[in-house]
Amino acid sequence: MDKVKNFIKNHKIITALIIIFLILLIAAIIIYQIMFTYKEDSRLYGKKDVEISSSSKKSIEENLEKKDEFNSVNINIVTKEITFTIDVKEDTDKKYAQNLSEDVLKELSDEEKKYYDVQIIYTCKECQEENEYPIIGYKNNSSDGIVWSNN
Repeated sequence: MDKVKNFIKNHKIITALIIIFLILLIAAIIIYQIMFTYKEDSRLYGKKDVEISSSSKKSIEENLEKKDEFNSVNINIVTKEITFTIDVKEDTDKKYAQNLSEDVLKELSDEEKKYYDVQIIYTCKECQEENEYPIIGYKNNSSDGIVWSNN
């Protein structure tokens, strides 16, 4: 212990620099932890409570594909938005397809409608080149109805 005391007495500048370096190192670690630690985005709070499982998603797809007007249904969920891409049959009218969107929304619970934004895209792969598709509808999580693209 005496050797350490003698070293500190004889090398005051080096000892001071080592102490300053250690303080700066600890401060840098603390600042890094504060600034770069991941924090959940406030937009995603509550997602775990209303998260749609893959089995629920599959069930929704199967229920919608049972409709005679739909050829196929694809559901894509990204952050707070659910996108339904629905391929309709050639003889399905645009207005009728828009009315079918209520059936799409019925597949979601009230909590899911209040949390997720819903986008519905109707396409028609079997239609001729000159047709009224695609049409896109969007429902914000705070609104009640769907707003449709103007095409």
